[in-house]
Amino acid sequence: MTRYLLSTSDEHTVTLGEEIDLTQRYASLLSIRFGDAFRLELIDEGADRSATLPPTSLQLLVENAAKHNAFHAERPLVVELALRPGEVVVTNTRVPREDARVGGAALGLENLAERVRLCTHRPLVIEETLQRFRVTVPLGAPTGAA
Repeated sequence: MTRYLLSTSDEHTVTLGEEIDLTQRYASLLSIRFGDAFRLELIDEGADRSATLPPTSLQLLVENAAKHNAFHAERPLVVELALRPGEVVVTNTRVPREDARVGGAALGLENLAERVRLCTHRPLVIEETLQRFRVTVPLGAPTGAA
């Protein structure tokens, strides 16, 4: 993970494939820490893995889900990444931690929204209900596309 962060520190975008690899490595660390209480599910619905997005976009959303929700083995946190043509939809159930600060994720999400807008010229879409938190990350043109 450190190598990825260092190698992308000057990059404005990375490929979806690279970002998925980072996110899966990060999820593996969460699985080691939390065991059966955490699970990442990838659903491939035809996204182009050479499409682009800002570095650490998906990892940040997985990190926020773990940071802001209460979960345990009997009630695990499941983060779903639906890889769709032109976008990735990140969804998790909401069970806010009792000690969570109100609005604690706002700054990170605002920063991500701005990076996504600059890279893809499309907005990050955030949908929040009492039961679910969902973020749609638009993808940029595939690498090598004119």
